[in-house]
Amino acid sequence: EIKGRRAESQLAREQAMLADTHAMLRRDVATAWMERYFAEQMAKVVDEQYAESILQRDALQAGVAANRTTLSERIALDATLQKLLDRRAEFDKQAARAKVMLTRWLGEAGRRPLASLADASPQPYSVETHVPHHPHLQALERQIDIAQSEADLAKAATKPDWGMELSYQQRGSAYSNMVSVHVSIDLPLFADRRQNREAASRLAQVEQARALREDALRQHLADAATAQVEWEAATARLKRFDDALLRLARDQVTIALAAYRGGLSTLAMVLEARRAEIDLRLQKLQLAAEQGRARAQLLYFLPEEQSK
Repeated sequence: EIKGRRAESQLAREQAMLADTHAMLRRDVATAWMERYFAEQMAKVVDEQYAESILQRDALQAGVAANRTTLSERIALDATLQKLLDRRAEFDKQAARAKVMLTRWLGEAGRRPLASLADASPQPYSVETHVPHHPHLQALERQIDIAQSEADLAKAATKPDWGMELSYQQRGSAYSNMVSVHVSIDLPLFADRRQNREAASRLAQVEQARALREDALRQHLADAATAQVEWEAATARLKRFDDALLRLARDQVTIALAAYRGGLSTLAMVLEARRAEIDLRLQKLQLAAEQGRARAQLLYFLPEEQSK
């Protein structure tokens, strides 16, 4: 009976470990998807800025010929173009690295173009309610049951075990058939040095399994709470970017460009305003990437039916 319970617990543990592997896979795929998506989006922003800078360079060349702009402004613009190319290469590297991770999990499907990002709001759920039922913790629960079965078996070994065997032998013509009864009993000799020590060791393993489960529960609660905090912080900062920072940066570009056209400022001031705007747009995408990574982490703690 004890061995049967142990086998059932082992089966349940393996099933829980498989479910935990599925949850980790969802998290890793989502993380790689977010990394690739936002790297590609940031590369597009840099491409827009590069195209605008090329137009400015053409205008600057005409200004140099007409003695309206200086050579130092031309050099500053060329430096800006090189920096944009360098940033573009960095984002290309990040996207390629994330694509490699996607192909690891999804095969050739990981190389396909990505769809638009869906609503970034995580599914409402209670960390405290679901985490204790997480597959990883369920596997540790079953490990406790297995350790308890092992302890019960060790305890049973300290008691005499009776056995009876009945056999019937059909022998050759020279001998008569024979019925035999065999009775056996185990004698747990030297129990203090053998059975009792084994039972104590198994009980210690039960306590160890319980401690591991308790530690894992606290770790899961902390990780889930951290991911939730990061998501909420990124969401609040993104709202600030949309409501104020980006609008102010666009207004600054408009003012600088109007002053330059009126001969009241230099091209360098226009370029600086555009660099500030593009930096803010990239910062917003970086915040959105942080939000996406936090969302991917939260998927690990969601039940599978809620994480789709």
